[in-house]
Amino acid sequence: ASSRWLECPGSVQLAERMPDDDVSLPSATGTAAHQLAEECLKTGRYPARYKGKRYHVDGFDIEVDDAMVYGVTLYVKYCNLLHSPGDMRWIELDVTKWMTTLHPWFGG
Repeated sequence: ASSRWLECPGSVQLAERMPDDDVSLPSATGTAAHQLAEECLKTGRYPARYKGKRYHVDGFDIEVDDAMVYGVTLYVKYCNLLHSPGDMRWIELDVTKWMTTLHPWFGG
C-alpha cells in the first residue's frame, strides 16, 4: 500500500529484502480493523457507528461486521483508559522528518 511507503520511505528498501507473502483475507481484515481503530481514536466515535462500512485493502472488500466492532471496541476502550485528559495522543505519527539515515538492518 502506498500509504506505508509515503509515510515511511525506508520501508521500501526493507520490504524488498523480505520474502514475498501472499496477501490474504485475514491480513486484509486486520488492516481494516487497524484503520477503523485509528478513525475511532481520532474522531472519538464508537466503532459500532461504522458497522457496514467497507474498507478496500489489498484487493479485498472488507465490511465492518459485529466481530470487528467488538474487537476494535475493546482496543479503543483500552487506549482511552490509558489516556488522561490533557495528555497528548500520538495515534499515527510520521517520523520521517527525524530520520536522517536508515540503519543498515533496515536497508540503509
